[in-house]
Amino acid sequence: MSSSSSAEPMRVLFLISEIDPLIKIGGLGDVGGSLPPALKALQATRRFSRELDLRVIIPFYPQLRQKNINSQLVSEFSIDRSGVKVNARVYQTTLGNIPVYLIDGNPVANDPLVYTDNPLMNGEKFTFYSLASLDFVKKMGWQPDIVHANDWHTSPAVYSLARSRHADDFFHRTATVLGLHNLPYLGIGAGQAMWSFGLPPDAGTELPEWARHVPLALGLLSADKIIAVSPHYAEEILTPEFGSGLYEYLRAHQNKISGVLNGLDGDRWNPATDT
Repeated sequence: MSSSSSAEPMRVLFLISEIDPLIKIGGLGDVGGSLPPALKALQATRRFSRELDLRVIIPFYPQLRQKNINSQLVSEFSIDRSGVKVNARVYQTTLGNIPVYLIDGNPVANDPLVYTDNPLMNGEKFTFYSLASLDFVKKMGWQPDIVHANDWHTSPAVYSLARSRHADDFFHRTATVLGLHNLPYLGIGAGQAMWSFGLPPDAGTELPEWARHVPLALGLLSADKIIAVSPHYAEEILTPEFGSGLYEYLRAHQNKISGVLNGLDGDRWNPATDT
Protein backbone atom coordinates (compact mmCIF):
# COMPACT_ATOMS: atom_id res chain seq x y z
CA MET A 1 0.00 0.00 0.00
CA SER A 2 1.12 3.51 -0.70
CA SER A 3 2.21 5.81 2.11
CA SER A 4 0.36 8.70 0.46
CA SER A 5 -2.20 10.60 2.50
CA SER A 6 -5.90 9.83 2.26
CA ALA A 7 -6.38 13.14 0.39
CA GLU A 8 -4.36 11.85 -2.55
CA PRO A 9 -5.99 9.69 -5.22
CA MET A 10 -5.54 5.94 -5.34
CA ARG A 11 -3.60 5.28 -8.52
CA VAL A 12 -4.40 2.01 -10.31
CA LEU A 13 -2.53 0.87 -13.40
CA PHE A 14 -4.64 -1.60 -15.37
CA LEU A 15 -2.70 -3.86 -17.76
CA ILE A 16 -4.65 -6.08 -20.14
CA SER A 17 -4.18 -7.39 -23.68
CA GLU A 18 -7.68 -6.51 -24.95
CA ILE A 19 -10.12 -3.70 -24.31
CA ASP A 20 -13.51 -3.40 -25.99
CA PRO A 21 -14.36 -1.40 -28.09
CA LEU A 22 -10.76 -0.68 -29.12
CA ILE A 23 -9.67 -4.30 -29.58
CA LYS A 24 -11.55 -7.47 -28.67
CA ILE A 25 -10.85 -11.13 -29.43
CA GLY A 26 -12.90 -12.71 -26.64
CA GLY A 27 -14.21 -12.30 -23.13
CA LEU A 28 -11.00 -10.69 -21.90
CA GLY A 29 -11.85 -7.71 -24.08
CA ASP A 30 -15.19 -7.39 -22.29
CA VAL A 31 -13.38 -7.25 -18.95
CA GLY A 32 -10.93 -4.65 -20.23
CA GLY A 33 -13.69 -2.50 -21.62
CA SER A 34 -16.15 -2.73 -18.74
CA LEU A 35 -14.25 -3.16 -15.45
CA PRO A 36 -12.32 0.14 -15.45
CA PRO A 37 -15.47 2.22 -16.18
CA ALA A 38 -17.35 0.20 -13.54
CA LEU A 39 -14.70 1.04 -10.95
CA LYS A 40 -14.93 4.72 -11.87
CA ALA A 41 -18.72 4.49 -11.53
CA LEU A 42 -18.31 3.05 -8.03
CA GLN A 43 -16.24 6.08 -7.13
CA ALA A 44 -19.09 8.32 -8.24
CA THR A 45 -21.34 6.59 -5.68
CA ARG A 46 -18.73 7.39 -3.00
CA ARG A 47 -17.92 3.71 -2.42
CA PHE A 48 -14.24 4.70 -2.21
CA SER A 49 -12.84 6.94 0.49
CA ARG A 50 -10.25 8.27 -1.98
CA GLU A 51 -10.50 9.52 -5.52
CA LEU A 52 -9.63 6.82 -8.05
CA ASP A 53 -7.01 7.68 -10.69
CA LEU A 54 -7.21 4.65 -13.00
CA ARG A 55 -5.25 4.36 -16.24
CA VAL A 56 -5.12 1.54 -18.78
CA ILE A 57 -2.21 0.44 -20.99
CA ILE A 58 -2.57 -1.96 -23.93
CA PRO A 59 -0.38 -2.87 -26.91
CA PHE A 60 -0.85 -0.74 -30.05
CA TYR A 61 -1.61 -3.69 -32.31
CA PRO A 62 -1.47 -3.22 -36.11
CA GLN A 63 -5.25 -3.95 -36.23
CA LEU A 64 -5.80 -1.14 -33.76
CA ARG A 65 -3.60 1.24 -35.72
CA GLN A 66 -5.68 0.52 -38.85
CA LYS A 67 -8.76 1.88 -37.09
CA ASN A 68 -7.23 5.37 -37.14
CA ILE A 69 -8.36 6.10 -33.60
CA ASN A 70 -7.71 9.56 -32.22
CA SER A 71 -4.39 9.26 -30.37
CA GLN A 72 -1.37 11.42 -29.64
CA LEU A 73 2.27 10.45 -29.20
CA VAL A 74 3.20 11.22 -25.59
CA SER A 75 6.52 9.44 -24.98
CA GLU A 76 9.47 7.75 -26.67
CA PHE A 77 12.18 5.73 -24.94
CA SER A 78 13.96 2.39 -25.21
CA ILE A 79 14.24 -0.75 -23.12
CA ASP A 80 17.07 -3.26 -23.07
CA ARG A 81 16.90 -6.63 -24.76
CA SER A 82 20.11 -8.64 -24.38
CA GLY A 83 22.23 -5.49 -24.59
CA VAL A 84 20.32 -4.03 -27.54
CA LYS A 85 18.01 -1.03 -27.15
CA VAL A 86 14.45 -1.63 -28.36
CA ASN A 87 12.56 1.58 -29.09
CA ALA A 88 9.15 2.10 -27.55
CA ARG A 89 6.55 4.74 -28.39
CA VAL A 90 3.50 5.51 -26.27
CA TYR A 91 0.31 7.04 -27.61
CA GLN A 92 -2.64 8.30 -25.58
CA THR A 93 -6.36 8.05 -26.24
CA THR A 94 -9.40 7.83 -23.94
CA LEU A 95 -12.19 5.40 -23.11
CA GLY A 96 -14.91 7.59 -21.69
CA ASN A 97 -13.16 9.47 -18.91
CA ILE A 98 -10.32 6.95 -18.56
CA PRO A 99 -6.87 7.57 -20.09
CA VAL A 100 -5.74 4.67 -22.28
CA TYR A 101 -2.11 4.42 -23.36
CA LEU A 102 -0.98 2.38 -26.38
CA ILE A 103 2.48 0.78 -26.43
CA ASP A 104 4.09 0.59 -29.85
CA GLY A 105 7.45 -0.81 -30.97
CA ASN A 106 8.84 -3.48 -33.26
CA PRO A 107 7.84 -6.48 -31.08
CA VAL A 108 4.22 -5.29 -31.33
CA ALA A 109 4.28 -3.85 -34.85
CA ASN A 110 5.96 -6.91 -36.40
CA ASP A 111 3.10 -9.24 -35.46
CA PRO A 112 -0.02 -8.82 -37.62
CA LEU A 113 -2.16 -10.75 -35.11
CA VAL A 114 -3.17 -10.00 -31.53
CA TYR A 115 -2.31 -13.60 -30.62
CA THR A 116 -0.13 -15.64 -32.96
CA ASP A 117 0.58 -19.36 -32.99
CA ASN A 118 4.27 -18.58 -32.46
CA PRO A 119 4.85 -18.64 -28.67
CA LEU A 120 8.24 -16.91 -28.92
CA MET A 121 6.77 -14.04 -30.95
CA ASN A 122 3.94 -13.73 -28.43
CA GLY A 123 6.53 -13.71 -25.66
CA GLU A 124 8.57 -10.97 -27.31
CA LYS A 125 5.50 -8.81 -27.86
CA PHE A 126 3.91 -9.12 -24.44
CA THR A 127 7.15 -8.98 -22.44
CA PHE A 128 8.15 -5.83 -24.32
CA TYR A 129 4.71 -4.31 -23.72
CA SER A 130 4.69 -5.25 -20.02
CA LEU A 131 8.13 -3.81 -19.29
CA ALA A 132 7.56 -0.73 -21.45
CA SER A 133 4.36 -0.05 -19.49
CA LEU A 134 6.30 0.04 -16.21
CA ASP A 135 9.04 2.19 -17.70
CA PHE A 136 6.48 4.61 -19.11
CA VAL A 137 4.66 5.34 -15.84
CA LYS A 138 8.03 5.76 -14.14
CA LYS A 139 9.19 8.27 -16.75
CA MET A 140 5.83 10.02 -16.45
CA GLY A 141 6.24 10.23 -12.66
CA TRP A 142 2.83 8.59 -12.15
CA GLN A 143 3.40 6.26 -9.21
CA PRO A 144 0.78 3.48 -9.04
CA ASP A 145 -0.51 2.19 -5.71
CA ILE A 146 -1.75 -0.95 -7.48
CA VAL A 147 -0.79 -2.65 -10.72
CA HIS A 148 -3.76 -4.78 -11.82
CA ALA A 149 -2.45 -7.22 -14.43
CA ASN A 150 -4.47 -9.86 -16.26
CA ASP A 151 -3.50 -13.36 -17.44
CA TRP A 152 -0.13 -14.41 -18.82
CA HIS A 153 0.28 -11.52 -21.26
CA THR A 154 0.88 -9.02 -18.44
CA SER A 155 2.49 -11.40 -15.96
CA PRO A 156 6.01 -10.25 -16.95
CA ALA A 157 5.17 -6.89 -15.35
CA VAL A 158 4.16 -8.59 -12.08
CA TYR A 159 7.29 -10.76 -12.08
CA SER A 160 9.52 -7.78 -12.89
CA LEU A 161 8.09 -5.73 -10.02
CA ALA A 162 8.56 -8.61 -7.57
CA ARG A 163 12.21 -8.90 -8.59
CA SER A 164 13.06 -5.21 -8.42
CA ARG A 165 10.69 -3.17 -6.27
CA HIS A 166 12.51 -3.82 -2.99
CA ALA A 167 15.41 -1.75 -4.37
CA ASP A 168 13.33 0.70 -6.43
CA ASP A 169 12.03 3.73 -4.56
CA PHE A 170 9.46 4.44 -7.27
CA PHE A 171 7.72 1.05 -7.12
CA HIS A 172 8.69 0.15 -3.56
CA ARG A 173 5.12 0.49 -2.24
CA THR A 174 3.27 -0.69 -5.34
CA ALA A 175 1.05 -3.73 -4.77
CA THR A 176 0.20 -6.20 -7.54
CA VAL A 177 -3.05 -7.94 -8.39
CA LEU A 178 -3.27 -10.62 -11.08
CA GLY A 179 -6.64 -11.29 -12.68
CA LEU A 180 -6.91 -14.98 -13.62
CA HIS A 181 -9.36 -15.66 -16.43
CA ASN A 182 -8.14 -18.91 -17.98
CA LEU A 183 -5.42 -20.84 -16.17
CA PRO A 184 -4.55 -23.32 -18.98
CA TYR A 185 -3.28 -20.41 -21.12
CA LEU A 186 0.04 -20.22 -19.30
CA GLY A 187 2.19 -18.65 -22.00
CA ILE A 188 4.28 -21.78 -22.44
CA GLY A 189 7.12 -21.16 -24.88
CA ALA A 190 7.42 -17.45 -24.05
CA GLY A 191 9.99 -17.90 -21.29
CA GLN A 192 12.99 -17.41 -23.57
CA ALA A 193 11.66 -14.01 -24.61
CA MET A 194 11.31 -13.01 -20.96
CA TRP A 195 14.90 -14.04 -20.32
CA SER A 196 16.05 -11.94 -23.30
CA PHE A 197 14.44 -8.90 -21.67
CA GLY A 198 16.21 -9.55 -18.36
CA LEU A 199 13.63 -11.76 -16.63
CA PRO A 200 15.30 -15.15 -16.06
CA PRO A 201 13.59 -18.26 -14.68
CA ASP A 202 13.00 -18.29 -10.93
CA ALA A 203 15.39 -20.97 -9.72
CA GLY A 204 14.71 -21.06 -5.97
CA THR A 205 10.96 -21.27 -6.12
CA GLU A 206 8.11 -23.48 -4.96
CA LEU A 207 6.90 -23.81 -8.55
CA PRO A 208 7.41 -27.14 -10.30
CA GLU A 209 10.57 -27.14 -12.38
CA TRP A 210 8.73 -27.03 -15.72
CA ALA A 211 6.89 -23.84 -14.67
CA ARG A 212 9.86 -21.77 -13.52
CA HIS A 213 10.17 -20.00 -16.88
CA VAL A 214 6.45 -19.87 -17.74
CA PRO A 215 4.92 -16.34 -17.67
CA LEU A 216 1.59 -17.01 -15.94
CA ALA A 217 3.19 -19.33 -13.37
CA LEU A 218 5.72 -16.60 -12.54
CA GLY A 219 2.89 -14.06 -12.31
CA LEU A 220 0.98 -16.27 -9.89
CA LEU A 221 4.16 -16.73 -7.88
CA SER A 222 4.87 -13.00 -7.73
CA ALA A 223 1.45 -11.35 -7.37
CA ASP A 224 0.38 -10.05 -3.97
CA LYS A 225 -3.21 -11.03 -4.73
CA ILE A 226 -4.81 -13.32 -7.31
CA ILE A 227 -8.41 -12.73 -8.42
CA ALA A 228 -10.12 -15.60 -10.26
CA VAL A 229 -13.15 -14.90 -12.44
CA SER A 230 -15.59 -16.42 -9.96
CA PRO A 231 -15.63 -17.89 -6.45
CA HIS A 232 -16.19 -21.32 -8.02
CA TYR A 233 -13.21 -20.96 -10.35
CA ALA A 234 -11.05 -19.93 -7.38
CA GLU A 235 -11.89 -23.35 -5.92
CA GLU A 236 -11.51 -25.27 -9.19
CA ILE A 237 -7.92 -24.16 -9.78
CA LEU A 238 -6.94 -25.83 -6.50
CA THR A 239 -7.80 -29.27 -7.93
CA PRO A 240 -5.68 -31.61 -10.10
CA GLU A 241 -8.34 -31.55 -12.82
CA PHE A 242 -8.36 -27.77 -13.29
CA GLY A 243 -5.08 -26.67 -11.73
CA SER A 244 -2.99 -27.00 -14.93
CA GLY A 245 -0.15 -28.62 -12.99
CA LEU A 246 0.03 -25.73 -10.51
CA TYR A 247 -2.65 -26.81 -8.04
CA GLU A 248 -0.18 -27.80 -5.31
CA TYR A 249 1.46 -24.37 -5.39
CA LEU A 250 -1.94 -22.64 -5.52
CA ARG A 251 -3.25 -24.72 -2.62
CA ALA A 252 -0.23 -23.73 -0.53
CA HIS A 253 -0.96 -20.05 -1.25
CA GLN A 254 -4.74 -20.02 -1.39
CA ASN A 255 -4.78 -17.27 1.24
CA LYS A 256 -3.90 -14.80 -1.51
CA ILE A 257 -6.55 -16.10 -3.95
CA SER A 258 -10.03 -14.61 -4.17
CA GLY A 259 -12.87 -15.27 -6.58
CA VAL A 260 -14.90 -12.32 -7.81
CA LEU A 261 -17.71 -13.12 -10.22
CA ASN A 262 -17.17 -11.47 -13.60
CA GLY A 263 -19.90 -8.98 -14.39
CA LEU A 264 -20.91 -7.39 -17.65
CA ASP A 265 -21.90 -3.97 -18.91
CA GLY A 266 -25.66 -3.86 -18.42
CA ASP A 267 -26.07 -1.06 -20.96
CA ARG A 268 -24.00 -2.68 -23.71
CA TRP A 269 -25.52 -6.13 -23.14
CA ASN A 270 -29.13 -4.95 -22.80
CA PRO A 271 -31.45 -7.16 -24.93
CA ALA A 272 -34.01 -4.35 -25.04
CA THR A 273 -31.62 -2.13 -27.02
CA ASP A 274 -29.14 -4.57 -28.62
CA THR A 275 -30.30 -5.58 -32.11
